[in-house]
Amino acid sequence: MENYLEYQEQKERNEIKEEAFTLKKFEKENNLKFLISELNSKEELSALILDTTAAITHDKYLITGDIIGNISIYSLEEQKLISILTSPIKKQINALDIDDDGVYIFAGLSNGNIVVYDLAKDKCKLINLSEYTKSLINMKIVERINSKTFRIISSDEEGNVLSIIITLFSSPKIETICEKEKYPIILIYPLKFKEKEIEGKNLMKNMNKYVALGNLQTVTIYSLGPKISKIFDFEKPDYIKYCCFPDISIGLYNESSELEDDKLCLLFAVCWDKVIKLFIIPIVDDKMGDPKLFGHYINEIEIIRIGILNGGSIFLVDKNGTLNY
Repeated sequence: MENYLEYQEQKERNEIKEEAFTLKKFEKENNLKFLISELNSKEELSALILDTTAAITHDKYLITGDIIGNISIYSLEEQKLISILTSPIKKQINALDIDDDGVYIFAGLSNGNIVVYDLAKDKCKLINLSEYTKSLINMKIVERINSKTFRIISSDEEGNVLSIIITLFSSPKIETICEKEKYPIILIYPLKFKEKEIEGKNLMKNMNKYVALGNLQTVTIYSLGPKISKIFDFEKPDYIKYCCFPDISIGLYNESSELEDDKLCLLFAVCWDKVIKLFIIPIVDDKMGDPKLFGHYINEIEIIRIGILNGGSIFLVDKNGTLNY
């Protein structure tokens, strides 16, 4: 409980505006600037999202969850509310995710359960996980196995992390990744790229089998299959003495000047406080090789979000909401 209270205090101290939740989902510079300069200037929309407890973006939509379990969908272009999804259970939404096609929304609740919304058929289903987990802190889709089967990773306030295979609408298959960790996992980052980002590149066929999990002290990469296993740990630098949230982003890098596919590497950026560390992870025989430090950057003030855009450019958002490259 002491660790969870520490996490809650840090969360309140690092409270940020809604645009900071949405930045990593957008790739174009004009979209990033649009969110910062335009979203916050619309008083009507800003007032509507005051009770937000979780938020994600998809395409040009902002999707939020609130304290009574309802989901609101906003148009970022029109700057207005376009739909509300009513929850079958009145529990706070702590985490949200949506599949790449924008058809299924997954909502992680404060009682440990997950609600799945089928937007195409206007249906929803409650996935009861109360036997395995407590109040969810985070939840992400890490793999789409087929058209109606997804692998979800969830973390709760007691330090448990689960791999959940959900077939709509059947009983879930649940596997423990780690349990009773000293610090709860607050960051879940699937190590996967969009198809257009890797088109024509000889990248690992099983990239969607890897996930990075972060807490207040460590970021760890796990392999999810065929057997769940820990691969690498990235520790918070010793000179950062107080607790702070990490952030992660990935990109592609080619060690060869001829841009040969067999020299393709994974760029892995991890951030704590004011510090960004950038690692290169070689891809050898369709597996990850050992990471090596590629460089680091120290910002003047605390960093909230980082991202690697196409071409390797790195952007960061500081605690004042300022976007830097």
